[in-house]
Amino acid sequence: MRSACVRCRRCTAASRDQFAHAARQVEIELNACTDNPLVLGSPDNWRVVSQANPQGESVAMAADLLAIAKETIGREIALAAGALRANPVNRARADDGVERIVRQTVSTAWLISVTLSHLRS
Repeated sequence: MRSACVRCRRCTAASRDQFAHAARQVEIELNACTDNPLVLGSPDNWRVVSQANPQGESVAMAADLLAIAKETIGREIALAAGALRANPVNRARADDGVERIVRQTVSTAWLISVTLSHLRS
């Protein structure tokens, strides 16, 4: 059976990098002119130029990477939880152990705050 080292940086660092990468890709796409019309000129004399180039490949690929990263972290948590439940000593305290591992590994609030902070900036 594969050992579950959830708290180890090598298991979660790549996934966290993908979360940051996806946030950057979404930010770039939201700020790009390829998706939005351009308003050119001065406030008194302006014109709208449609770019008509709504390609979403970079965001779609980033979403695919997010799915892989999320699955990787989830698999590590599931392996660690299974190891806790398999040990008879820990079986009675398995729920506490799973909570502790989840808290130490991936905080949902952390993921949401990182994503939102990247999107807002």
